[in-house]
Amino acid sequence: MKASAAFISAFLLVTPAMAQEMQHAPANCPADAKPLPASLSAWTDKASLGAAGDAAGLNAAALMPGKAVTVSLRHTREVQYIVQPE
Repeated sequence: MKASAAFISAFLLVTPAMAQEMQHAPANCPADAKPLPASLSAWTDKASLGAAGDAAGLNAAALMPGKAVTVSLRHTREVQYIVQPE
C-alpha cells in the first residue's frame, strides 16, 4: 500500500513538468474541410491572448464565449496568486 501511494505521489509531481515540456505541432485542417456553420463562424478568426500574471491583468485576460483565442500561459513562478494553490 505504501509503495503504490509513493508511486502515485511521484507520478503526480512529475506529470505536470512533463506536460510543460511537450511541444505539439499545430493541427492543420484537411484541404476538403467543410466550412463552419454560421453559428461557429467566429472560430475561424483567432485572437491572441496572454494569461494574467496578477490581479491587475485579469480584465485584459478575460475569455469571451464564442470567440477563438490562442492563449499564452505564464510559468507558475511568474504568477502572483491572490490565494496560493494547495
